[in-house]
Amino acid sequence: MRYIENRRLDGKPRLAVDIAGGIVKWDNRALARPSPRFESACLHFVSLFQMGVWKAMEETDAMITRQPASILTLEDAMRIGVEENATDMHLVVGIPPMYRIGTSLKQLRCAPLTPGDTKRLAYEGMADHHIKDFDDNLRTELTTSFSGYQDRRFRYTVSMQKGHFSIDIRLLPTHVRSIEELGLPEEVAEMARRRRGLILITGRGGQGKTTTLAAMIDLINRERMANIILIEDPIEYFHICKKSIVQQREVGTDTATYATGLKVAMKQNADVIVLGEVIDQESLETAIWAAETGHLIIVTMHTYDIGESVDRIVSAFPIHEQQRIMSGLSTSLQGVISQQLVPRLEPDPILGGRIAALEVIPTNTHAIKRLIREGRLYARDPYIKTASAQGLPVLTMDDHLAILYQEGKIDHDTMMMHGKEKPL
Repeated sequence: MRYIENRRLDGKPRLAVDIAGGIVKWDNRALARPSPRFESACLHFVSLFQMGVWKAMEETDAMITRQPASILTLEDAMRIGVEENATDMHLVVGIPPMYRIGTSLKQLRCAPLTPGDTKRLAYEGMADHHIKDFDDNLRTELTTSFSGYQDRRFRYTVSMQKGHFSIDIRLLPTHVRSIEELGLPEEVAEMARRRRGLILITGRGGQGKTTTLAAMIDLINRERMANIILIEDPIEYFHICKKSIVQQREVGTDTATYATGLKVAMKQNADVIVLGEVIDQESLETAIWAAETGHLIIVTMHTYDIGESVDRIVSAFPIHEQQRIMSGLSTSLQGVISQQLVPRLEPDPILGGRIAALEVIPTNTHAIKRLIREGRLYARDPYIKTASAQGLPVLTMDDHLAILYQEGKIDHDTMMMHGKEKPL
């Protein structure tokens, strides 16, 4: 029988206990050979396994769930996340590595991470020029994405807290799932089929906005011939050109800023322009102007609902410019999709333990445009009442939660807890 523990980045095992061959190795250096002491050495390692310091796995699995933090590598951490079907992992000084599995945070059974551990792990995921920037105190944050264990995509964020490195890693799906695969309502597909104007996808951080956005881009990519340009920070999903041309530009690598990338996209004969989180005046103003000139602009925002989104956009500008922005927004805004993730009644083996609950509010009526232009809509309910009165296909958060409950996807408590009148 052969046990493997803690593979190195080059794929070779650090610890190998080969009972049949009578040898114990660490980094390919023999620790024990056939002798009376071999049995004692094996018993020693077995006792460590039983104490929870180590966990023996067959070579085909090669997964670590318990080990000393001092020899944990970034590759190990990512491997555990993939094998445990986690969505996120957090490496913070003072506690063991934490993994979000479903709706819960679970702790890796090992010693708490030290400042040296998190610095070493942070640098393992960085390019040399990023390491130099951190060493020279030229930067204190970094967000990037890369392919890792089993060719999975990871979004990698490094930051400083209390003078120490912290690492937060998001495990990205292996492919772009369609609106149908995700079980999103038809109203999302209808919004994606619009040819011009501004669409906002809103929700708190970690609520699945990027996944919904990717599904909408996939629908456009499959259904019509268009030039789609995505400006992202970082690139999370890789899109393959189908009917459309899909160009993905990463802020900091392919373009300096969102605003710069957006201005260049306007000169690239783009039909659809997609922006990540945008909060600066220049990007917002350019996005509104581009939507007014016949482009479809899709933007994600870390806001709760349509009222907060409009307020956030208008408030980003000085008072003397707000009337102009409200006028442009009233002309360009086509609709707002608000989203949150809620616990599933039964976890899905592919989609995980949470499901998206959405609110989709179209805004392309003269009544709503007039109210935006006059600055009279900074709450959610007036949008819904006006859109419903105009006969638009409105889907409220409460309506969608009720549908998910009726379909047996969530329980009654979840439906009541996450209703729109309740805080997230």
